[in-house]
Amino acid sequence: MSAPGYLTPAELTTVQPGVELANAVARNFLAMRDAAAEEDHVNVTIALPAGGYRSHALDVDMHTHPQKYNINPALTSGLYPVGVSKHALGTEVDIVAGLAWVIKNGARFGFTRTEVAKGDLNHFHGDGTTVVAVTATPITEQREDDDMPHIMIEDKTNSQWLVGTNARYHLTPDDAALWSRWEKHDPKDRFNTAQMDRIIVLQSTVNK
Repeated sequence: MSAPGYLTPAELTTVQPGVELANAVARNFLAMRDAAAEEDHVNVTIALPAGGYRSHALDVDMHTHPQKYNINPALTSGLYPVGVSKHALGTEVDIVAGLAWVIKNGARFGFTRTEVAKGDLNHFHGDGTTVVAVTATPITEQREDDDMPHIMIEDKTNSQWLVGTNARYHLTPDDAALWSRWEKHDPKDRFNTAQMDRIIVLQSTVNK
């Protein structure tokens, strides 16, 4: 891995607009976000603009222009010196929405609070190594067209599911939109690394 604060695009995954994390931690965060939405209809989000990975340039800017980051200039002494914050590793997240859910369930996905002693109650460290079990409902009847997964709309609830050879997986609206694009096979459509990683995860989930 590159030096802290200098991670390359290949080492990072966008988990929400304006927020990137180291790839392994990002995979677990996305699984945690999806579980929160599916299990309890909770929206989990990271603080903007610097609640995820922080490049060296962003770290410097936070100290130089703290007001841009909703930081009281008089309180910058509470920030770690430039180059010291673990946000530069892409392993740290500052949760703003869904905090109570993450406090209760984050450990399942490798996220633990590490800055409570400093009064930073929404800061979590992602270990990136915890194996996340993806919830999938086994299918008892296999259809001939299930060689590859596809979106199925449930008539009663309009829920969208990805159906494969061995299981089905309830899709979030973002995943459903992404898979719909993927199914069209439009050669002009381009997918970034994070989107391709997500497509691979969805495929493997239902075609184990």
